[in-house]
Amino acid sequence: MKILYVAPSPKAGQTEHLQPPRAQALIDTGFAVAVPMPPRGSRDWLAAMQEQERERQASIPADQRHTLSPVPTWSIRYLNGQGKYVVTMTHQTTEIIYGETVLMDKGRPDLKAAEKQFVAVLKNAGCPQGIIKKYLDAKSAPDFLAREAARIEADKSAAVMQQQREREIPRFI
Repeated sequence: MKILYVAPSPKAGQTEHLQPPRAQALIDTGFAVAVPMPPRGSRDWLAAMQEQERERQASIPADQRHTLSPVPTWSIRYLNGQGKYVVTMTHQTTEIIYGETVLMDKGRPDLKAAEKQFVAVLKNAGCPQGIIKKYLDAKSAPDFLAREAARIEADKSAAVMQQQREREIPRFI
């Protein structure tokens, strides 16, 4: 809120942008008057809005200014706990994690269909082609494929063990 300091104030004649509660307190005590905004859409209104934006940007601490980029940054990350690669998009203070899901076709994972769909999702989200290529290269690396095959086999054996346990449950009719 923009205020103009008046006579009893030591800053008489100066204008300043303040948070509304602080500005209202000065207005209520008689040290300042509110400066009204020009009519919306006029050139003066646009200049006032630009002035407010400059004041807002100046109030951001210097160590946080460089992180507020209007362009999102994309990267690839490996999640140790899940054993999967994910693509992350960081934009200002928001981080979105894109992870591929495995489609099941009659109990068998259909990895190719899931990969194609995942690449389509990344393209629609605006991911650069270079990041998509790095993701596909990392995913098709021999060590990752070996880990993925071991994970699939472990899932299959766990499913078989669960089916055996379910068969052995006593049934009461």
